[in-house]
Amino acid sequence: MNTKLIYFVTLTLLLSVSSMFSQEKCTLSGTVSDAKSNETIIGVNVYIPELKTGTTTNEYGFYSITIPKGNYRVQVSSVSFQTITESVNLDKNTKNNFKLFSSEEQLQEVVIKKDRKATNIKK
Repeated sequence: MNTKLIYFVTLTLLLSVSSMFSQEKCTLSGTVSDAKSNETIIGVNVYIPELKTGTTTNEYGFYSITIPKGNYRVQVSSVSFQTITESVNLDKNTKNNFKLFSSEEQLQEVVIKKDRKATNIKK
């Protein structure tokens, strides 16, 4: 009885591991640039929510991520830029370039006040 259970567990593990490795993978890559200046942007987050995985752009604004084939949403975000989300159907290696628009927010006036109290120092 015990050996049958061990064989069953071993077979189940082998089948689940082999199905994980049998998924075909593709590479999604491209550049992220500023929509106005067309300059590439360093350190942009490229995130796939369905897989809970992502990457960031390098010093040339280039990103590359290898994931299983499928339909995904790609979220692209960076500080001082508007976040964009695009749907991607990945069935082969795909190049997808993104353009981000500046997030121009005007801060309100900040007033800093300091009250200073006079104190006598006794010697």
